[in-house]
Amino acid sequence: AYLILLYRIGQPELALEEYARLVPAGSSLSAHAPTLLQLADSSGCWDRYLEICADRDDAVGFASGILARQRT
Repeated sequence: AYLILLYRIGQPELALEEYARLVPAGSSLSAHAPTLLQLADSSGCWDRYLEICADRDDAVGFASGILARQRT
């Protein structure tokens, strides 16, 4: 609920940081919660997104971020 609230009130950068802090790697959240990729896209914090993916050994997320970043 916290991440959803931050995202909806226009705080995607803070939501991205809180996601990194609070959500363990591999966890699934509510379908209403923004994804890490959505938070990066909304906030424009692609470097931080890639750091989070690297820290979590998420190669698919890392590649997705690189591709998504190129289209913006």
